[in-house]
Amino acid sequence: MSTRQPGHWQGEAQPVGVFLGSAAGDDDGLRLLDIHSSESPRQALDPDLIARAGEGVCAFLDRVRSALAGHRDGDAPPRFGFEALDDADRRVLAEILGEGEVTIGLGLDPRFEARESVLPGLWRVRIVEPDGSVAQEWLEIGDVPRVVRAGAQAMTRPELVVPEHAPEGAMNAMPVLGEVAERMRQWRPGRPNHVINFTLMPMTPVDTTLIARVLGRAAFDSQSRGFGSCKVHLTAHRGVWGVQYFNGMGKVILDTLEIGEVPVALLAAQDDYAESAVRLGDILEAYRR
Repeated sequence: MSTRQPGHWQGEAQPVGVFLGSAAGDDDGLRLLDIHSSESPRQALDPDLIARAGEGVCAFLDRVRSALAGHRDGDAPPRFGFEALDDADRRVLAEILGEGEVTIGLGLDPRFEARESVLPGLWRVRIVEPDGSVAQEWLEIGDVPRVVRAGAQAMTRPELVVPEHAPEGAMNAMPVLGEVAERMRQWRPGRPNHVINFTLMPMTPVDTTLIARVLGRAAFDSQSRGFGSCKVHLTAHRGVWGVQYFNGMGKVILDTLEIGEVPVALLAAQDDYAESAVRLGDILEAYRR
């Protein structure tokens, strides 16, 4: 049986972590997606599903397959709108694509939601209005939907202001915040992320409260099951991400900050595109026999 994590900073029993375990009093109430501690396997694509689709879905997926086969990281992400598909075709398409390992939500206005399909590197993205209605929806190929990077820029501050004085009881918060500020200044696109590992670092409750308060939180929620259970959140500062991994008992086993690009736990790999194209081609071939 999997253990559900509450996904709040405070107010409930939580695993120990700089962010999940913070006792900060300025909780913004942002609810993250629930994390299941047991890893969920990828769903298998069922060739029989395609038999319920019209030729419009087949032609649509043929274009997607071709784009997957030729895509390389750094290319402009291809997008495929659903405008030419009727409701029945969209339902069949949703069954074929299934749900992959990564889900991401951005609290922009309106909200954006992205879910990886069972074909890694292929994402279903939608714009959700405040009333819950879906204003627009499309498929997108890439390591992560481009709105994630754009939103991470728009929702965050470019510089971190470190407090001049540490409160009584702090041990390592000030050096950590100084390191974050310096790494933010040094980081450039293409460089690897800098990782600060809190797992074995002595931290007092004052430390965790101060770090959580100073870094803040952006309206970004995500979960990834590709590395076990992993939760990634974005601080209020550009390129500063909290990444936490959970064991089968729902305890934090790795608690880190990453300074730089979108963490790898949320990204598809270059090899995924070609493999996904082959898998999708197999489905289409089975239908056309």
